[in-house]
Amino acid sequence: MIHDVDRREGQSNNKMILWTIQPLTVWKALQSKGQIQAREFFVDKHFRPAYRWMRDQMRLRLGPPPSSISFPLWAWYQWQGASKKRPDLRFSGHLPSGETGVLIEFLAETNEVLLSDFELWHYVLNYLYLPSSTKDEAQFDSIMASFAANTPSEVANRHRVFHQDVRESWERIFDTRWSRRDIASSFTRKTIQATLWRLRRKQVRNWATFKAR
Repeated sequence: MIHDVDRREGQSNNKMILWTIQPLTVWKALQSKGQIQAREFFVDKHFRPAYRWMRDQMRLRLGPPPSSISFPLWAWYQWQGASKKRPDLRFSGHLPSGETGVLIEFLAETNEVLLSDFELWHYVLNYLYLPSSTKDEAQFDSIMASFAANTPSEVANRHRVFHQDVRESWERIFDTRWSRRDIASSFTRKTIQATLWRLRRKQVRNWATFKAR
C-alpha cells in the first residue's frame, strides 16, 4: 500500500527526490524518534573499511556529520537508469525474503547528499583499482605484476603510495557523468546511490509497505 503525504513540493535545483528501503522496525523508529541514522553495528565487518572510506568522503565533500552520527545512510537516486528511478518492489533482493519492509520516498537538500555510481561502488567494496582508461588499466596491471600480486589487497601495507593510488581511483565513482564502455554506463543507464547522514520524518513524501521476495 502506498501512502501519499504531500506531493505539492517537487524536485528543484536545491532538493532531490530519493528512496530508501528499510525494515519495518526502522520505519517505526523514524515515526517515534523523528529521524533515523546508520549504525556501524549493522554493517557487515568485511564491508566496514569501504563504509568508513565513504564516510570520510562525505566529511570532505559535505562537511562533518551531526553529533553522534558516524556512518552513512544509504538511499537510491536512480535505481535502474533515468527512466526507472523509483525502486521496483516486485524484484527480489531489497531485504531478506519474507521480511516486511518500507520503501520511503523523501526530499533531501542537494548539499546534504553525496551521489555515486552503484556498480562502481563494488570496486571500493572489493578493494580493486578503478582504471580511468585501458591505458591506465594496463599500467596498473604492470605495477601489480611487479609486486607478484593478483589483487591490490595482496600488496603489503608498507607500500603506501600504491594503496593511496588505489583509494584515489575510487573517487571516480562520484562522477556520475563519467562512462567507459567496458566499466561505467552512461548517466541515463546508471544505477546511482545516495548517501546522507540522516533522514528526518519531516522529509518523507510518501511510503509503501511490502513483503520482500
